[in-house]
Amino acid sequence: MLLEKIGGDEDIVIPAIILHDVGWKKVPENLQLRAFGPKSTSREFNRMHEVE
Repeated sequence: MLLEKIGGDEDIVIPAIILHDVGWKKVPENLQLRAFGPKSTSREFNRMHEVE
């Protein structure tokens, strides 16, 4: 649906969809809730997941 609505290269979009949250593995579990959601307080940990 994403490719149909927005377009893009399927060879890039499909793996990106599958792997987009893999970086959370590098953020300690006890800190993850500080990085996202309505009560997030740490952009640093959110950025850590994006970089990973």
